[in-house]
Amino acid sequence: MQNPKKIAVYLDHSQATLFDFGSAAIEFKIIESDFNNQDKKEIFQKGESHLHNKEQQLQHKYYENIGEALLDFNEALLFGPTDAKTELFNYLSKIKKFGTIRMHVKASDKLTENQQLAFVNNYFSELK
Repeated sequence: MQNPKKIAVYLDHSQATLFDFGSAAIEFKIIESDFNNQDKKEIFQKGESHLHNKEQQLQHKYYENIGEALLDFNEALLFGPTDAKTELFNYLSKIKKFGTIRMHVKASDKLTENQQLAFVNNYFSELK
């Protein structure tokens, strides 16, 4: 049986770090949300409902960008300190093309890059 291609995603609502375990050396990729504090201030002046709609629209685009990066993988670990990992899982679960990816969701504290890597290595080694 072929080894599954694995990826891990450490994320919050503003940035996702992807760890690609597909090659001999682990590759990193960062995806950032387009919704920042400057946007919040400008949009909030137009009204709170407009802010909520724009935030939701940009959050879906952010999750879609992360999801597109996961399509080449069989297994994905979503982890991080906020609810973003669960929101991403729920968002992707509703889209058929992501149904072939086995996704795991784990809570973690805010971690440094080395701690993130250790967390992922430990998690995937326990799955074997």
